Amino acid sequence: MRIIRRQVSPKERGYSLIEMLVVVAIVGILALVTVPNFMSMYRSSKLKTSMRQFTNHVRAARQSAVTRATLVRIAFVNNSRLYYIFQSEDQGTTWDPLGTNPKYLDETVFFENSTGATKFSDAVDDGGLGDLPDIIFDRTGVARVSGGSGVLKIKSTFEDIGRTEFTVNVRSSGAVNAQ
Repeated sequence: MRIIRRQVSPKERGYSLIEMLVVVAIVGILALVTVPNFMSMYRSSKLKTSMRQFTNHVRAARQSAVTRATLVRIAFVNNSRLYYIFQSEDQGTTWDPLGTNPKYLDETVFFENSTGATKFSDAVDDGGLGDLPDIIFDRTGVARVSGGSGVLKIKSTFEDIGRTEFTVNVRSSGAVNAQ
């Protein structure tokens, strides 16, 4: 019995096993190079997002103090990712939660208690939440800070990113910026 084979044009030919293996190898090498860079970028964006979220909460707390004509306090749990926002209508004798508490930074980010770096007023901190002093805004939006500026560090738990920390400054005027 004779088998008749039809001529296959170059357009109809498939890929050889060697060609497929070369393509798989190239894709594998590209993945080895790009995945670590992507993970570093992803972790860095989590730190930036947490910093932006926190500064927005600080600005909103200041606005709330002005709008409600009350004291507003941001209290921190040191070396943690937790913080609370309270308000007081009786000049700091009692503090009631303002909004949903506690608030969290991303799970890969925390507040650092760096000795001497934080200068926020600690007048109403009863020590129940930790060593980080509180940020307190009065009804005019002025922040209670000594030396004209309060400093707080937000750090990432990952060391493989380009920038592992941000510094949030709160001036006595109530202005908030991050560096």
